[in-house]
Amino acid sequence: GYQRLWDRADAFLHLIAPDFGTIMAWRTEQEAETQGVALAALSAKRRAWVNRFIQHYERITTRMMAGARRPGAAIRVDRQRQPVHPPPPAVP
Repeated sequence: GYQRLWDRADAFLHLIAPDFGTIMAWRTEQEAETQGVALAALSAKRRAWVNRFIQHYERITTRMMAGARRPGAAIRVDRQRQPVHPPPPAVP
C-alpha cells in the first residue's frame, strides 16, 4: 500500500541531517518541547524512551542519508537546521 501512496507524489524534497546523532538530539529536543519542559529537565526515563523509539528508524534513516531514497531534491542541513551551501544537485 505504501508504494502506491508514494507513487502518487509529484515530487520529493529530502532534508539531509549531518548524522544520526544529530537526528537523535533533535528528536530529544522535540520530546522536551512536547512534554513542556526544558531540555535539561527531560527525565532520564523519557530520554531512554526516545532512544528506544528512534532506534526503530535508524537503519532506514541511515540508508536514506546515504542516498537510498526516492528521486528528488536534497538539501543538506547543519546541526542548527540551516542549509549547507551550496546545496547538492537534485537526484534524477
